[in-house]
Parts: sequence; C-alpha cells; structure tokens
Amino acid sequence: MDSLDLKNSKSVLLRLCEVQAVMKSDLFDIVKSHQVLDNLLSALERDGYLTIKVNQVGPKKYTIALTEKGRLVAEQLKRTQEVAKGEITEEEAQFKMPPDWRDRFKGLSAMTHLNVLDDHVAIQEIDHSGKTISVVMVYVKRINSHFELWCEKDESKECRHVDFAWSLPHMRALIEEYIKVGKVKEVGRVDQ
Repeated sequence: MDSLDLKNSKSVLLRLCEVQAVMKSDLFDIVKSHQVLDNLLSALERDGYLTIKVNQVGPKKYTIALTEKGRLVAEQLKRTQEVAKGEITEEEAQFKMPPDWRDRFKGLSAMTHLNVLDDHVAIQEIDHSGKTISVVMVYVKRINSHFELWCEKDESKECRHVDFAWSLPHMRALIEEYIKVGKVKEVGRVDQ
C-alpha cells in the first residue's frame, strides 16, 4: 500500500506545500494522535515524499519538509483541488503556470475564435468590464531550426503577451508537432 492511500496523507502534503517546512507539532490540527501521525510521517518518508530531521540541540523536535517528489505530488493535489473548487479550469491545471500568472495576464484573454497558425497568434486584450482594448499579434518566428515568439505591440520576445501565447495549449501542440517532424530543434524559451 502506498502511503498516499493513508488517511490524512494528502492533507499533510498540502500543508507542507504551503510552507517550506513545519515542526511535527504544526500537524496536530490534521492528525490528533501522536502515534497515528508518527506512523503516517514514517510511511510518507519511506515512500520518498518527505524528510524528517531531528533537532540535535535541546529538546527533541522534528522538522518535516517535502522532497522534490513530494513537492510535485503536492502541487498536483493542489491543482486538482483548485479545479474541483472552480478556482481554475482543467486546462489551466494541465500546464505549470508561473506563480504570478493571474497578475501578469490580467486583462488578457484569448479570442474566442483564436487560431494558432504557423505564423501568428491573435490575443484579445480586454479591460475589467470585458471591453476590448486591442487585439495583439504575437508572431511565430522560425530561424533555421530555432523557434521563438515576438510581440508586435511591445516589439519584444519578453512581454506578457508572449508569456500568454506560450501558455496556450494550441501553441504547445504546435511546438510539439514542429519538434516531432524535425522543423525545429530549439525553442526560444527554456521555461516553456
């Protein structure tokens, strides 16, 4: 049995996802029993989801932190909860977005008839009332085997319109297809 199947395991991972590390006593609001919490933490550590460090100075205290594997699982759990609560869409949950994506993309919306073509992406910039401010063209540039995006409005490869275009599932599909058929070998963004 995987430790993720144990009662309260997901709640512990989600708590650790919110903070870098916690003391064992910080988890008693999730699991009331010392013995049950010890067993749960040992199982999660055994399966590689977290580390438990004992304070060597003073009274015996435990510091608990996620491993990389645990962090990835906890982030996915968090995205799943956000989808269930309607805080984000399933499409948003499929892609790792920058932490500040809501602020960076505020006022941007893909056009309802958005076409990601071989040469451009059209992005509709709107205000808070839903009124269109402008339509921004982000162009796909292929230079030999290199692929990058360029924003006509900001005249830049690094702006919120380009970031938004990189996040579109259609753009990711286009990139994957180009790589698959050998049209490109390099993409202009490492963090895509």
